[in-house]
Amino acid sequence: MRSLRLISLPLIVLGSALVLVTGCTAQSSAPSTTGSGSAPTDQVVVRPVSQAGLPAAGFTVTDDSAVTVDCGTTPTNARPSLVAVDDNILSCSPSSVYAVACWKDASPGSVLCFRDPWKVDLARMTSKGDLPTVPAPPAAQPLGLLLADGERCLMRSGDRLGRQRRRH
Repeated sequence: MRSLRLISLPLIVLGSALVLVTGCTAQSSAPSTTGSGSAPTDQVVVRPVSQAGLPAAGFTVTDDSAVTVDCGTTPTNARPSLVAVDDNILSCSPSSVYAVACWKDASPGSVLCFRDPWKVDLARMTSKGDLPTVPAPPAAQPLGLLLADGERCLMRSGDRLGRQRRRH
């Protein structure tokens, strides 16, 4: 199965790193400390789509055909998802549809995109052309961060560095 990485980070330990990674900040009046009393980071790998391009058990699919996405059609213009821990997970444009983690759907000409790690919803979108095979990045970035104060942050979509974020 293919998978995504979701990380829950304690704000106290990684507050400044969160600004660099996601652009999200929590508003806490507690002083920042780094010590042995810090909570460990929890990492959860989510596999919402099977290798056959079918939704995993418990996931639902909503058709979202308002926009045709472009995930690249050749190895030279393919856009591997920055959150992928397995091969063949793509990031598609336009960034306005927040298609940061997409798999080739079992239905020809479409992709299944996972947009929110706190939900079990996938969006089926029409895709341009054939989808290339792509390797996972050497170090996957988190799709979402759950901060110590409960604030949730998603990876940014569409900045010049290719990182993707959306706040809840």
